[in-house]
Amino acid sequence: MWLATKSRDPQYDCNDVYSEPGYLHMAPSQHTNAQSADVLNKPTFLGALDRQMGAYIGREGWDRFFTYALLFERRLSATDVLFLNSAHLWDDLRESEAGPLQLSLFELALKEKLIVPAFRTQEPSFRAALQRAETQGLLGMQPWACELADRLDRVWQAKSDNDFTFFPETGAQVFAGLSQAVFLTELPPLALQDDDTAISAWKDTEAWRTSALAKALASARTPGELRRGDWIEEIASVENGGTRLSPEESASIHNDNSRLLEMLPRDRRGLAGLFLRWLNECYQASSARVINAVPSFPGSVPKFAVIPYSLLGPNSAEDGEAEVIKVDLRLPAIHVRERPEFR
Repeated sequence: MWLATKSRDPQYDCNDVYSEPGYLHMAPSQHTNAQSADVLNKPTFLGALDRQMGAYIGREGWDRFFTYALLFERRLSATDVLFLNSAHLWDDLRESEAGPLQLSLFELALKEKLIVPAFRTQEPSFRAALQRAETQGLLGMQPWACELADRLDRVWQAKSDNDFTFFPETGAQVFAGLSQAVFLTELPPLALQDDDTAISAWKDTEAWRTSALAKALASARTPGELRRGDWIEEIASVENGGTRLSPEESASIHNDNSRLLEMLPRDRRGLAGLFLRWLNECYQASSARVINAVPSFPGSVPKFAVIPYSLLGPNSAEDGEAEVIKVDLRLPAIHVRERPEFR
């Protein structure tokens, strides 16, 4: 089933396409019994860590999504760079310094091994992961990443091989493959083909899904790889009649994907915001696949859930809205949950 908090359908043809914070999780009921057992043993991908989704979920959405994930999932996981670049996590850590424990709920969960980091290096530490990312020349790393890495390393120490995982550095290849499988189709997933708005959005983004994607793949530093920032740069170029971005504009987009919206006419920003959601959800789904985790989609709206429906396959249309469960919870405030008697 899918678990979702209350949300509203975005209207892609207006400027505000961001839905209220939601929680959408690819749960075991979509699989056979054997597959369900396998899924239950996998951690859930912590998609809310992705800084590029920050504009969609907001700070309140981050708090809500992370709390729900701790309540409903056995373990959580994400790739190292998502930890190191998460603006919401960084804000959370800084604000917790004034609390009674001087630790955030996230740090407590990390300390108790409820969160399983996935590292690209053979040394299981966030600082080593940051050094590796810098060596690789990854774009968009934040100036506070070093301090964040040290703080996470202070509370997290591996005691067994189950406390962390390594992942092969094939994420860009997996992202390329999944993007082509999802977006190079004439129609959106079957479950959305009866919705005129979804069909219209799919047609209106054809150039971004096809020619911009093809150009990003062709210009990749390594054949067969795909980078989010490169794809978005090509979208901007398509919208500007083939004109390339300046080095400053390119760096800006790699740092914050939503800067694309500022480069487009106002009547195209709503559609672009919706497409960025699809692109980022595809990236998260590919990252989850690389680390063998179950994908989740913070703030996703079922009406435009292109990536979740694509992963579920053609049979996902049979159950439709019956697969959405709305959950409202009343929880104590964060500072109450940090009190020793609640630990």
